[in-house]
Amino acid sequence: MVDIVNATSPETIGDIILLGGDGWDSDGMRQAMADRSHGAYYTSHFSKDEPLAKVTSFVEAFSSREGSTPGSIGALTYDTAKAVLAVHDPKADGLRMRELIKRIDHDGVTGWVDLRSRHGGDPYEKSIVLEQMHDPNSPRFKKRINRLAE
Repeated sequence: MVDIVNATSPETIGDIILLGGDGWDSDGMRQAMADRSHGAYYTSHFSKDEPLAKVTSFVEAFSSREGSTPGSIGALTYDTAKAVLAVHDPKADGLRMRELIKRIDHDGVTGWVDLRSRHGGDPYEKSIVLEQMHDPNSPRFKKRINRLAE
């Protein structure tokens, strides 16, 4: 995607508001958008710049341990592991673990992970974050968007 953006001119995409998703959270993409677009945003489940204590703590711990900042995949994996470990029972068989997993209700760094049975085991109320990427001098995080209207 970075190669595609680099092949454009500011006149080509300058006035278009772009909205992207998976893969747009890289620093290379952010730099590619600089001075080419006056409006480029993407959605994800995680922003390392979100001003919440739990996010800041996670980013600091991850960065200290791994030597790099976490992306959305790392944050989603972390939340999944924390949620499953919160209900894990080493003595449970597969059917019992399935029932325990359907009771997950975890406030993670990517938002709530809610699999409680009243929702049929499907994720419920998974929020997303909106980040900007066209201005390297501006904070990326813009807004967390909770449950969309049904």
